[in-house]
Amino acid sequence: MRKTLLEKAFMEKLFLILILAVIFVSGCVEGTALEQVFGKKQVEVPYYGLAETTNQDIVIRAEAVPTEVKTGRNMTIYFDLENPQLFDLENFNLTVYDTCLFPQTNCNWDKEPTDTIEANKTKRFKYTCELPDIDFEQDCKIKFKVEYKAKFMLSQAIAVLQQTEYYTKQQQGTLGQIAISSSSTSNPLQISLSFSDEQPFLEGEKYHMYIDYANIGNGFLEEGKVNKEDITIGVPKNLEPITVDGKVCSEVYIWNENDRKLVLDRELKFIRNKAPKSTCSFTVEAGQPIDLKSLTLTATYKYMLDNSIIVKVSPR
Repeated sequence: MRKTLLEKAFMEKLFLILILAVIFVSGCVEGTALEQVFGKKQVEVPYYGLAETTNQDIVIRAEAVPTEVKTGRNMTIYFDLENPQLFDLENFNLTVYDTCLFPQTNCNWDKEPTDTIEANKTKRFKYTCELPDIDFEQDCKIKFKVEYKAKFMLSQAIAVLQQTEYYTKQQQGTLGQIAISSSSTSNPLQISLSFSDEQPFLEGEKYHMYIDYANIGNGFLEEGKVNKEDITIGVPKNLEPITVDGKVCSEVYIWNENDRKLVLDRELKFIRNKAPKSTCSFTVEAGQPIDLKSLTLTATYKYMLDNSIIVKVSPR
């Protein structure tokens, strides 16, 4: 019995060896035998000389010429930076922070890459490097980053009805016919508003407004935060914030009654691309049967994008 089992195992191994031998010698089979039996290994092929990074604020295209550089020769990276927004990107700065085998002393800009990029404009910068003596051919990853300051804007209609108007429309089933509009710019920093009840609001009642903050871009807020006083909310006269020791909205905003503005009173820290939700309490007032006004929110923020471009370098 034991001999029979050994013979069976031997025959199974012999059969597998014969299959592999046939695959090895067969000219009609593509690839190696091991690839045919066990699957072909996927190898990631580098993409030479081109890189692109985009978000809602900016499009960054980089092109290296040539894509293969020999000792003693120059390579130039052309950076095209497009601002698709309706506002300027300020405090702009482009930095090549890792030049791989190209010493920074061998590199220079055609002009300083710090500027304002105007709305709907594109700017080009050139970065040229000379390759020193090297011993062998290899891929070189050159790393760069872009930093800038941008602005997020939001407008939200606030509708408050006097009691007679509210209950009349409620009985008629026409409360939903009052147009409540909202709009915002498209940015990596996204701020959204929601309310404890649907609009329109009934005068004299208390409501809550919730503010959510998120980084939806593929980059980073500088130091992972929005700075103190960099968010302001213009409050219409049909809303009256409920303050506690002068603070509102989860105690992270202060109320400036003269300007009717809520101002961020501390740094807003982001963890995993989100900051804590703010809750604002207020009462509503109506100076006419249908009191329709606008709440506005403006936020400024500093943002950073990081990318790299690959070139091949070789000796003479």
